[in-house]
Amino acid sequence: MASILIIDRELGFMWALAERLQVRGIAAIPSSSVQEAERLLDALQIRISLLIINCHCPGVCAFAAQLRKRFHPLRVIGIVSRGFECRACERLLVATLHDPEDRRPERIPQCAELVSILVEPETIQ
Repeated sequence: MASILIIDRELGFMWALAERLQVRGIAAIPSSSVQEAERLLDALQIRISLLIINCHCPGVCAFAAQLRKRFHPLRVIGIVSRGFECRACERLLVATLHDPEDRRPERIPQCAELVSILVEPETIQ
């Protein structure tokens, strides 16, 4: 089973996405901060194949760069807001998701589909 890490402060989004991904055989580890993510990764001792980050979370861009070295080749998806492009991690991102304020009903299924596509080689093994 592939594992992904989500760092965002929107608990509802992380929970809904984790639920959708579980059905697809992907374990999602939600975290609201870099510090919490570090503790979870240390405690769980797992390899992540994808990282979803909200650049508004303090320190997350630098943490993403560190994780890419640790879990090479780690793919990173950025959660972006309208009018906000994070220059610190834009070269790390393979894709972007819309801000959690996006309430369209199709948002979670679309995010789950994107994640599934990006981790597919690992879930097939």
